[in-house]
Amino acid sequence: MGSSCFFLDKAASDKRPAAPFPRTTISLVGATRPYVLQRNRVAVPPDEAKKYLFFDTYAEQIGAYPLALHHSIPFNLLKSSWDPILLFCTPAAITALWAHYCQAHPTLKESPAEIKSLTKKLLEVRTKLGLPLNYGGTGGTPKTFLDYATAAYAAVDADKTPGAMTSDEINAMTVILCWGAWNLTEGPEGAIRIEDPGEAYDEFCNCCPSEIMKVRYRAVARLNVALLHISAEYERKKREPVNTKLGQDWSAELMEALRLCQALDSEQRKLVYVDPLMWAPVANYGPVDLNKVAKLSSDSMMKIEIQSKWYWRQYKCGRYK
Repeated sequence: MGSSCFFLDKAASDKRPAAPFPRTTISLVGATRPYVLQRNRVAVPPDEAKKYLFFDTYAEQIGAYPLALHHSIPFNLLKSSWDPILLFCTPAAITALWAHYCQAHPTLKESPAEIKSLTKKLLEVRTKLGLPLNYGGTGGTPKTFLDYATAAYAAVDADKTPGAMTSDEINAMTVILCWGAWNLTEGPEGAIRIEDPGEAYDEFCNCCPSEIMKVRYRAVARLNVALLHISAEYERKKREPVNTKLGQDWSAELMEALRLCQALDSEQRKLVYVDPLMWAPVANYGPVDLNKVAKLSSDSMMKIEIQSKWYWRQYKCGRYK
């Protein structure tokens, strides 16, 4: 099967596209100890540098600290919820969710015309491609949810008509779905974190120092609940006959969650670049006593070796409290 805008049951969906965002670089530089801490190649003032408890400034010189963009809502859930929503939710719910995913996304360069075109093509999947399910009338012989999904995969792949989704549009949609700034928090990479949840929800609200950004994290958490319910219920019922009532119920739940997301301002939707106050190293005997951070030493910290360099392991902590 070739490219499509669908993800369920597709091996290719396991691959993540490259992120369209720059990364922060935190490093130790200099000829002698203590080395100078730099953020994006600019020296961090000494008072600010004390907040960066990522490595021992008296240890060996280290290049960039390994950072990653962590999804609050995991990518696998964004994918597994997408098909049921696109195929069975109301046009209003699909449009609202896609608008949330697209808003201010760098892939679209804030192009209203491109967003409008992609939205139109998404809404035409059920009608233009002849799928019998619609909300304006009745279909033919009842089919299972999975039957409809299978038909959709084949129909999108076979569509060669004018106005069909192009490969560039499909690739752009995948990037938009995977890499939404509203869903991303930069921090130590997963191998370094002791509590990385993997493909489960990654909660950052409790360690975030900004009350404004806590609102964002709570809105994203609510959307995660809706997507998780839709994905799980589809998986349970995909071999049952389709009924529009279920799609309408999903749509109502989705719209309720999206109302919180729609209330976010442009700052709350931005990618959260690494904030040192959201992280702390882990001592060999357990979480660090944050009242004694000045006494941290390389020997007492839990470390990990990555490409012949040693880094202090981290956990989400909320040191601002």
